[in-house]
Amino acid sequence: MNNIEIHKWGKINYCLDEGYYNKRVSPNLVLGNGASIALHSDFNYVSLYDKCIEKELFSSDIIQVFKELDTCDFEEVMLAYQHAILVNKASGKEYNKIERSYNNIRQSLIEVIQEIHPIEMDKEELWRIGSFLTRFDWVFSLNYDLTLYWSMMEVNKRRRYEICDSFLDGKFNQNSFSCNTNVFYPHGSLLLSRNIYGDEQKIKANQDLGNNKTPLLDTIFKSWKDTNLPLFISEGSSKKKLQAIRRSPYLSTVYRYLSLGDQKNIVIYGMSFSDNDEHILKGLLKSKICKIAISVYTGIPSSEQQAFCHKVISKIQKYAGNRNIVPYLTLLNH
Repeated sequence: MNNIEIHKWGKINYCLDEGYYNKRVSPNLVLGNGASIALHSDFNYVSLYDKCIEKELFSSDIIQVFKELDTCDFEEVMLAYQHAILVNKASGKEYNKIERSYNNIRQSLIEVIQEIHPIEMDKEELWRIGSFLTRFDWVFSLNYDLTLYWSMMEVNKRRRYEICDSFLDGKFNQNSFSCNTNVFYPHGSLLLSRNIYGDEQKIKANQDLGNNKTPLLDTIFKSWKDTNLPLFISEGSSKKKLQAIRRSPYLSTVYRYLSLGDQKNIVIYGMSFSDNDEHILKGLLKSKICKIAISVYTGIPSSEQQAFCHKVISKIQKYAGNRNIVPYLTLLNH
Protein backbone atom coordinates (compact mmCIF):
# COMPACT_ATOMS: atom_id res chain seq x y z
CA MET A 1 0.00 0.00 0.00
CA ASN A 2 3.04 2.29 0.05
CA ASN A 3 3.28 2.43 -3.74
CA ILE A 4 1.78 5.82 -4.57
CA GLU A 5 2.11 7.24 -8.04
CA ILE A 6 1.07 10.87 -8.46
CA HIS A 7 0.69 12.21 -12.00
CA LYS A 8 -0.26 15.80 -12.81
CA TRP A 9 -2.10 16.25 -16.07
CA GLY A 10 -3.94 19.42 -16.87
CA LYS A 11 -6.51 17.66 -19.08
CA ILE A 12 -7.58 14.15 -19.94
CA ASN A 13 -8.58 14.80 -23.54
CA TYR A 14 -6.16 12.11 -24.67
CA CYS A 15 -8.45 9.60 -22.97
CA LEU A 16 -11.41 10.80 -24.99
CA ASP A 17 -9.73 10.47 -28.38
CA GLU A 18 -12.17 8.37 -30.39
CA GLY A 19 -9.24 6.41 -31.78
CA TYR A 20 -8.91 4.70 -28.42
CA TYR A 21 -12.50 3.55 -28.10
CA ASN A 22 -11.81 -0.12 -28.85
CA LYS A 23 -8.86 -0.51 -26.49
CA ARG A 24 -10.06 -2.16 -23.29
CA VAL A 25 -8.36 -0.65 -20.26
CA SER A 26 -10.26 -2.12 -17.33
CA PRO A 27 -13.34 -4.25 -16.64
CA ASN A 28 -15.01 -1.54 -14.54
CA LEU A 29 -15.28 2.25 -14.42
CA VAL A 30 -16.81 4.29 -11.58
CA LEU A 31 -17.85 7.87 -12.40
CA GLY A 32 -18.19 10.28 -9.50
CA ASN A 33 -19.77 13.73 -9.44
CA GLY A 34 -16.54 15.24 -10.75
CA ALA A 35 -17.23 13.61 -14.11
CA SER A 36 -20.39 15.71 -14.53
CA ILE A 37 -18.85 18.86 -13.06
CA ALA A 38 -16.00 18.64 -15.58
CA LEU A 39 -18.59 18.95 -18.35
CA HIS A 40 -21.04 21.36 -16.76
CA SER A 41 -20.00 23.48 -13.78
CA ASP A 42 -23.58 24.01 -12.56
CA PHE A 43 -23.62 20.38 -11.39
CA ASN A 44 -21.25 21.54 -8.64
CA TYR A 45 -24.15 22.25 -6.27
CA VAL A 46 -23.99 21.38 -2.60
CA SER A 47 -27.37 19.64 -2.73
CA LEU A 48 -30.76 20.04 -4.31
CA TYR A 49 -32.18 20.59 -0.85
CA ASP A 50 -29.79 23.48 -0.15
CA LYS A 51 -30.74 24.99 -3.51
CA CYS A 52 -34.39 24.95 -2.50
CA ILE A 53 -33.58 26.54 0.86
CA GLU A 54 -31.44 29.20 -0.83
CA LYS A 55 -34.28 30.04 -3.22
CA GLU A 56 -36.81 29.99 -0.33
CA LEU A 57 -39.00 27.46 -2.12
CA PHE A 58 -40.00 25.48 0.97
CA SER A 59 -42.49 26.37 3.67
CA SER A 60 -41.40 25.96 7.30
CA ASP A 61 -43.40 22.75 7.78
CA ILE A 62 -41.63 21.10 4.83
CA ILE A 63 -38.23 22.05 6.23
CA GLN A 64 -39.28 20.55 9.55
CA VAL A 65 -40.24 17.25 7.89
CA PHE A 66 -36.82 17.03 6.22
CA LYS A 67 -35.25 17.63 9.66
CA GLU A 68 -37.46 15.09 11.41
CA LEU A 69 -36.57 12.43 8.86
CA ASP A 70 -32.91 13.51 9.08
CA THR A 71 -32.47 13.47 5.32
CA CYS A 72 -31.93 15.59 2.23
CA ASP A 73 -33.36 12.86 0.01
CA PHE A 74 -36.39 14.15 -1.88
CA GLU A 75 -37.64 10.69 -2.75
CA GLU A 76 -37.79 9.66 0.91
CA VAL A 77 -39.67 12.80 1.99
CA MET A 78 -42.08 12.73 -0.96
CA LEU A 79 -42.88 9.09 -0.23
CA ALA A 80 -43.60 9.97 3.41
CA TYR A 81 -46.01 12.70 2.26
CA GLN A 82 -47.74 10.32 -0.15
CA HIS A 83 -48.29 7.80 2.63
CA ALA A 84 -49.61 10.54 4.93
CA ILE A 85 -52.09 11.62 2.25
CA LEU A 86 -53.34 8.04 1.82
CA VAL A 87 -53.68 7.46 5.58
CA ASN A 88 -55.52 10.72 6.22
CA LYS A 89 -57.78 10.23 3.23
CA ALA A 90 -58.69 6.69 4.33
CA SER A 91 -59.32 7.91 7.89
CA GLY A 92 -61.59 10.70 6.73
CA LYS A 93 -59.18 13.36 8.02
CA GLU A 94 -58.09 16.60 6.42
CA TYR A 95 -55.25 16.02 3.97
CA ASN A 96 -55.34 19.08 1.71
CA LYS A 97 -52.51 20.82 3.59
CA ILE A 98 -50.34 17.70 3.31
CA GLU A 99 -51.14 17.47 -0.38
CA ARG A 100 -50.20 21.13 -0.90
CA SER A 101 -46.86 20.54 0.82
CA TYR A 102 -46.23 17.48 -1.32
CA ASN A 103 -46.96 19.49 -4.47
CA ASN A 104 -44.67 22.24 -3.18
CA ILE A 105 -41.75 19.78 -2.86
CA ARG A 106 -42.44 18.26 -6.24
CA GLN A 107 -42.61 21.63 -8.01
CA SER A 108 -39.48 22.88 -6.20
CA LEU A 109 -37.52 19.84 -7.34
CA ILE A 110 -38.59 20.43 -10.94
CA GLU A 111 -37.70 24.13 -10.74
CA VAL A 112 -34.20 23.50 -9.34
CA ILE A 113 -33.29 20.76 -11.82
CA GLN A 114 -34.62 22.83 -14.72
CA GLU A 115 -32.32 25.61 -13.55
CA ILE A 116 -29.12 23.54 -13.30
CA HIS A 117 -29.50 20.93 -16.04
CA PRO A 118 -28.32 21.79 -19.58
CA ILE A 119 -31.00 21.28 -22.20
CA GLU A 120 -28.56 19.95 -24.77
CA MET A 121 -24.85 19.21 -25.35
CA ASP A 122 -22.53 19.14 -28.32
CA LYS A 123 -23.01 15.83 -30.13
CA GLU A 124 -19.33 15.39 -30.93
CA GLU A 125 -18.46 15.84 -27.27
CA LEU A 126 -21.08 13.26 -26.35
CA TRP A 127 -19.61 10.93 -29.00
CA ARG A 128 -16.12 11.23 -27.50
CA ILE A 129 -17.43 10.58 -23.99
CA GLY A 130 -19.46 7.58 -25.11
CA SER A 131 -16.54 6.18 -27.11
CA PHE A 132 -14.34 6.38 -24.02
CA LEU A 133 -16.97 4.47 -22.03
CA THR A 134 -16.86 1.58 -24.51
CA ARG A 135 -13.36 0.78 -23.27
CA PHE A 136 -14.97 -0.73 -20.16
CA ASP A 137 -17.20 -3.73 -19.53
CA TRP A 138 -19.27 -2.20 -16.72
CA VAL A 139 -19.73 1.50 -15.95
CA PHE A 140 -21.15 2.63 -12.59
CA SER A 141 -22.27 6.26 -12.62
CA LEU A 142 -22.92 7.99 -9.29
CA ASN A 143 -24.43 10.97 -11.17
CA TYR A 144 -28.14 11.30 -11.84
CA ASP A 145 -28.01 13.85 -14.68
CA LEU A 146 -28.61 12.87 -18.32
CA THR A 147 -25.09 13.41 -19.69
CA LEU A 148 -24.15 9.74 -19.55
CA TYR A 149 -27.42 8.67 -21.16
CA TRP A 150 -27.07 11.22 -23.97
CA SER A 151 -23.54 9.99 -24.68
CA MET A 152 -24.79 6.38 -24.75
CA MET A 153 -27.46 7.30 -27.27
CA GLU A 154 -24.96 9.14 -29.47
CA VAL A 155 -22.67 6.11 -29.60
CA ASN A 156 -25.54 3.72 -30.27
CA LYS A 157 -26.65 5.85 -33.23
CA ARG A 158 -23.30 5.19 -34.88
CA ARG A 159 -22.55 1.72 -33.52
CA ARG A 160 -25.75 -0.07 -32.65
CA TYR A 161 -26.11 -1.79 -29.27
CA GLU A 162 -22.63 -0.73 -28.16
CA ILE A 163 -23.76 0.54 -24.73
CA CYS A 164 -26.89 -0.38 -22.78
CA ASP A 165 -28.28 -0.14 -19.25
CA SER A 166 -30.26 -3.42 -19.19
CA PHE A 167 -33.67 -1.76 -19.24
CA LEU A 168 -36.06 -3.47 -21.66
CA ASP A 169 -39.43 -1.82 -22.35
CA GLY A 170 -38.90 0.37 -19.29
CA LYS A 171 -38.18 -2.51 -16.90
CA PHE A 172 -34.78 -3.54 -15.54
CA ASN A 173 -33.70 -6.99 -16.70
CA GLN A 174 -30.79 -8.16 -14.55
CA ASN A 175 -30.15 -11.08 -16.90
CA SER A 176 -29.59 -8.86 -19.94
CA PHE A 177 -25.92 -7.92 -20.33
CA SER A 178 -25.61 -8.36 -24.07
CA CYS A 179 -23.86 -5.09 -24.93
CA ASN A 180 -20.17 -4.37 -25.19
CA THR A 181 -20.51 -1.92 -22.26
CA ASN A 182 -23.18 -2.13 -19.55
CA VAL A 183 -24.14 0.96 -17.56
CA PHE A 184 -25.59 1.04 -14.05
CA TYR A 185 -26.79 3.84 -11.75
CA PRO A 186 -25.99 2.97 -8.08
CA HIS A 187 -27.50 6.26 -6.89
CA GLY A 188 -30.34 6.29 -9.42
CA SER A 189 -30.92 8.71 -12.27
CA LEU A 190 -33.35 11.30 -13.59
CA LEU A 191 -34.23 8.57 -16.09
CA LEU A 192 -35.71 6.38 -13.38
CA SER A 193 -38.91 6.67 -11.39
CA ARG A 194 -41.16 4.62 -9.16
CA ASN A 195 -44.69 4.90 -7.87
CA ILE A 196 -45.99 4.72 -4.32
CA TYR A 197 -46.33 0.93 -4.62
CA GLY A 198 -42.64 0.48 -5.41
CA ASP A 199 -42.93 -0.24 -9.14
CA GLU A 200 -39.79 1.06 -10.87
CA GLN A 201 -39.36 2.03 -14.49
CA LYS A 202 -37.13 3.87 -16.91
CA ILE A 203 -38.77 6.96 -18.41
CA LYS A 204 -38.93 7.11 -22.19
CA ALA A 205 -39.10 10.43 -24.01
CA ASN A 206 -42.45 11.46 -25.43
CA GLN A 207 -41.52 13.22 -28.66
CA ASP A 208 -44.93 14.94 -28.82
CA LEU A 209 -44.57 16.56 -25.40
CA GLY A 210 -43.39 20.09 -24.69
CA ASN A 211 -40.15 21.61 -25.99
CA ASN A 212 -38.86 19.68 -29.01
CA LYS A 213 -35.27 20.26 -27.83
CA THR A 214 -35.79 18.42 -24.54
CA PRO A 215 -38.43 15.71 -24.98
CA LEU A 216 -36.83 13.48 -22.34
CA LEU A 217 -36.55 16.21 -19.70
CA ASP A 218 -40.12 17.29 -20.43
CA THR A 219 -41.34 13.72 -20.03
CA ILE A 220 -39.42 13.32 -16.77
CA PHE A 221 -40.96 16.45 -15.30
CA LYS A 222 -44.44 15.40 -16.40
CA SER A 223 -43.88 12.03 -14.75
CA TRP A 224 -43.09 13.79 -11.47
CA LYS A 225 -46.10 16.07 -11.85
CA ASP A 226 -48.31 13.00 -12.14
CA THR A 227 -47.91 10.31 -9.49
CA ASN A 228 -44.37 8.99 -9.93
CA LEU A 229 -41.43 9.67 -7.64
CA PRO A 230 -37.91 10.38 -8.92
CA LEU A 231 -35.60 7.43 -8.29
CA PHE A 232 -32.30 9.04 -7.41
CA ILE A 233 -30.47 9.73 -4.18
CA SER A 234 -29.84 13.34 -3.22
CA GLU A 235 -26.77 14.22 -1.17
CA GLY A 236 -26.64 12.81 2.33
CA SER A 237 -24.52 10.65 4.61
CA SER A 238 -23.23 7.30 3.41
CA LYS A 239 -25.55 5.61 5.91
CA LYS A 240 -28.58 7.47 4.56
CA LYS A 241 -27.62 6.72 0.97
CA LEU A 242 -27.30 3.03 1.76
CA GLN A 243 -30.73 3.06 3.42
CA ALA A 244 -32.20 4.59 0.26
CA ILE A 245 -30.42 2.00 -1.88
CA ARG A 246 -31.93 -0.83 0.17
CA ARG A 247 -35.46 0.58 -0.35
CA SER A 248 -35.15 0.10 -4.11
CA PRO A 249 -35.03 -3.28 -5.89
CA TYR A 250 -33.03 -1.75 -8.77
CA LEU A 251 -30.54 0.20 -6.63
CA SER A 252 -29.95 -2.71 -4.23
CA THR A 253 -29.32 -5.05 -7.18
CA VAL A 254 -26.85 -2.63 -8.78
CA TYR A 255 -25.11 -2.12 -5.43
CA ARG A 256 -24.44 -5.86 -5.28
CA TYR A 257 -22.93 -5.67 -8.77
CA LEU A 258 -20.13 -3.49 -7.37
CA SER A 259 -18.59 -6.54 -5.73
CA LEU A 260 -19.31 -9.14 -8.43
CA GLY A 261 -17.01 -10.65 -11.04
CA ASP A 262 -13.34 -11.56 -11.22
CA GLN A 263 -12.07 -8.11 -12.14
CA LYS A 264 -8.56 -7.41 -10.86
CA ASN A 265 -8.50 -3.68 -11.51
CA ILE A 266 -10.86 -0.74 -11.70
CA VAL A 267 -10.79 2.91 -12.78
CA ILE A 268 -12.39 5.58 -10.58
CA TYR A 269 -12.86 9.04 -12.08
CA GLY A 270 -14.19 12.13 -10.36
CA MET A 271 -14.97 10.61 -6.95
CA SER A 272 -13.75 12.71 -4.03
CA PHE A 273 -13.53 9.80 -1.55
CA SER A 274 -15.56 11.78 0.95
CA ASP A 275 -17.28 10.08 3.87
CA ASN A 276 -20.59 10.38 1.99
CA ASP A 277 -19.54 7.74 -0.54
CA GLU A 278 -17.83 5.21 1.72
CA HIS A 279 -20.57 2.67 0.97
CA ILE A 280 -19.45 2.67 -2.69
CA LEU A 281 -15.82 2.03 -1.79
CA LYS A 282 -16.85 -0.66 0.66
CA GLY A 283 -18.94 -2.38 -2.02
CA LEU A 284 -16.11 -2.25 -4.56
CA LEU A 285 -13.56 -3.69 -2.16
CA LYS A 286 -15.67 -6.78 -1.54
CA SER A 287 -14.58 -7.90 -5.01
CA LYS A 288 -11.19 -9.29 -6.08
CA ILE A 289 -9.68 -5.93 -7.04
CA CYS A 290 -5.89 -5.70 -6.83
CA LYS A 291 -5.25 -2.37 -8.54
CA ILE A 292 -7.24 0.87 -8.52
CA ALA A 293 -6.53 3.73 -10.94
CA ILE A 294 -7.91 6.96 -9.50
CA SER A 295 -8.28 10.31 -11.27
CA VAL A 296 -9.73 13.25 -9.38
CA TYR A 297 -9.70 17.04 -9.49
CA THR A 298 -8.67 18.21 -6.02
CA GLY A 299 -8.13 21.95 -6.43
CA ILE A 300 -5.61 21.78 -3.60
CA PRO A 301 -2.03 23.11 -3.63
CA SER A 302 0.88 20.75 -4.33
CA SER A 303 1.93 20.85 -0.69
CA GLU A 304 -1.33 19.15 0.34
CA GLN A 305 -1.55 16.54 -2.39
CA GLN A 306 0.43 13.90 -0.54
CA ALA A 307 -1.91 14.23 2.43
CA PHE A 308 -4.89 13.72 0.13
CA CYS A 309 -3.25 10.59 -1.31
CA HIS A 310 -2.75 9.14 2.15
CA LYS A 311 -6.38 9.91 3.00
CA VAL A 312 -7.48 7.91 -0.03
CA ILE A 313 -5.12 5.04 0.84
CA SER A 314 -6.35 4.90 4.43
CA LYS A 315 -9.93 4.60 3.20
CA ILE A 316 -8.92 1.78 0.85
CA GLN A 317 -7.05 -0.01 3.65
CA LYS A 318 -10.11 0.29 5.87
CA TYR A 319 -12.12 -2.08 3.67
CA ALA A 320 -9.37 -4.03 1.89
CA GLY A 321 -8.60 -6.30 4.81
CA ASN A 322 -5.29 -8.08 4.40
CA ARG A 323 -5.14 -7.60 0.61
CA ASN A 324 -2.33 -5.53 -0.88
CA ILE A 325 -4.26 -3.21 -3.17
CA VAL A 326 -2.11 -0.85 -5.22
CA PRO A 327 -3.63 2.59 -5.96
CA TYR A 328 -2.42 4.79 -8.81
CA LEU A 329 -3.50 8.40 -8.37
CA THR A 330 -3.85 11.11 -10.99
CA LEU A 331 -4.47 14.52 -9.43
CA LEU A 332 -5.91 17.12 -11.79
CA ASN A 333 -5.29 20.71 -10.78
CA HIS A 334 -7.05 22.65 -13.54
